[in-house]
Amino acid sequence: MPGSQAPKVTHAIGTQLDDASISLCGNSGESFELAYGDISVISAAEVQGEAELPVLLIDLILNWKRADDEPLESIRLEGNALDPRTVVGDGVSLAEAYRAFLGEVIGASSPILLPSEEGARGQRMRMFSRIEA
Repeated sequence: MPGSQAPKVTHAIGTQLDDASISLCGNSGESFELAYGDISVISAAEVQGEAELPVLLIDLILNWKRADDEPLESIRLEGNALDPRTVVGDGVSLAEAYRAFLGEVIGASSPILLPSEEGARGQRMRMFSRIEA
C-alpha cells in the first residue's frame, strides 16, 4: 500500500441507506451523506476483549488508490454504536441485520472486499484482540 502517513479515520453511525448513498452521523453529531461510488474498499472484522461481546468494525475506505503522500481515508462504523436493524428493518437477528446492511452497501458500491469476500460480508470474519490491531 502506498503512503506512510497514519490513516485518517472518521467514526460514524449509519442512519439510512438509499439508492445513491448512506446517511451517516459523525461522533460530533454532524450528519453527512456518503455516495456509494466514493467507497473503494469495505473491510469488516471482529474485535474481542474490548467489550463483553465482540465488536464488529466496518471500514468504508474512500481512497484506496491514492498518491504516496496522501493518507488513507476511512469511515469507521463500530458495531457497539450501530444497530443495523434501525437501518435495514426489525424482524431479523442482529447478525442477519449486519449481513443485510453489508450486503446492501456492497451491492450498491461494488468495492474491493477485505480481508476476503466472506469476511467483508459478515461471514467468517477475521478476529482481533484489540481495535488498534
